[in-house]
Amino acid sequence: MKIIHHEEHEGHEENVKSFVLASCPSCSSWFNFFLVFVLVFVPFARAAERPAGDKPNFALKSGDRVLFLGNTLIERDRYYGYLETMLTSRFHGQHIIFRNMGWSGDTVDIQERPLNFGSLEAHIVGYKPTVAFVSYGTNEAFDGPAGIPQFITGYKKILDMLEKIGARVVLLSPIKHENLGSPFPIPEKQNKNIEMYVAAIRKLAAEYHCGFLDYFHELSLNKIESERGERLTDDSVHLNASGYFRLALLSERQLGLTHDQRSALHAEQSIELGGRKPELLGMSVSDIRITATRAIFKAKLAQLPPPYQIEPYMLEATAELDIKGMANGRYVVKIDGRINDSGKESQVTNANTFFVILRPDIEQAEQLRQLIVHKNTLFFYRWRAHNGEYIYGRRAKGGGGNAGNEQFPSEMAKIEERIAQDEKRIAELAVPRWHTYELVPEQKEQK
Repeated sequence: MKIIHHEEHEGHEENVKSFVLASCPSCSSWFNFFLVFVLVFVPFARAAERPAGDKPNFALKSGDRVLFLGNTLIERDRYYGYLETMLTSRFHGQHIIFRNMGWSGDTVDIQERPLNFGSLEAHIVGYKPTVAFVSYGTNEAFDGPAGIPQFITGYKKILDMLEKIGARVVLLSPIKHENLGSPFPIPEKQNKNIEMYVAAIRKLAAEYHCGFLDYFHELSLNKIESERGERLTDDSVHLNASGYFRLALLSERQLGLTHDQRSALHAEQSIELGGRKPELLGMSVSDIRITATRAIFKAKLAQLPPPYQIEPYMLEATAELDIKGMANGRYVVKIDGRINDSGKESQVTNANTFFVILRPDIEQAEQLRQLIVHKNTLFFYRWRAHNGEYIYGRRAKGGGGNAGNEQFPSEMAKIEERIAQDEKRIAELAVPRWHTYELVPEQKEQK
């Protein structure tokens, strides 16, 4: 049997004697493994296109406190959680805390806050972040080229403050305004302004030795996606769920978090099966049993896939099973006892090929994302309580006209307790689990 592994290997073919699980070439970060008399595991990911000169060297460390800081792009991500989900799953087991302190309408110079709420710097210093993802420039770009010097001066004040507290910083570019046609404005003129601010942000990143993620040039739809009516934004300016999902995948690639998987394409390893539990290039496989009419094995991913809950992106998590050496016939694929539905191909075939969605892992990733969104909502209520006048404002102290003021500290403590509970569960959900894969004859399922 011959297999072409990946677009980077187009034209490169290998002979395989028995059982193959080959990843879909469009996946962001996936895996392959072969079961013959030896087992070979080769994870892979699509190579990321990054502008010349960008050399990501990003990693989160145990105990890191991550801050998302900036304008509407940051604040609205708390409704979706894709970026935090990606980072949480990539660095699971590291006891990392994330806080979203984005505020819609903020610029580098203007951050309107309620009376006695506290300054931006006061809240940042109080949180003590070790890593900061920072997004400014969308609002400032309306000032055009003339506003760039003031923008740079204001941004430097924020970067100086983050540098003083020792935070590692990644700067995020604004996104390009999406052309949605009438009645939305034609975005070309404003996009030219934004592009100039993106160039200024890139220079700041180089000057301050920060990471830099280019959403302006890289976050887009291809021709087919555009023709079928997909959109990245709700209103040309603000990302929708699909936009934030794609932004997270793009961030993963531009941060270089799939580099090791791409390198592994050229570092195949094999191990003889003899009752041992193979640990190959980041994936665990065990309990492999193959007969003429049945194949069964257990597998655990090194990290969860993205939460592919947005159609048609879930289909990008499709893996291909190709079986040789088993009796001819029609088989079904089961994961943890559930018949797998690929969503686009029949799970029953006599052509020895199955298209399988790794649904349990995707479902776990989606549960993780939803819990992250819930945790961020709790933090929002704690940080930006609607009745702030009674918590930090003029009526926050005794005698200020608030007879029930004494209860607020305990209520805030309860919210913090619930946040801590969510974070404990998030840490558990971020760890991939073992799943049992079976290939069994179709007729047995019909009895």
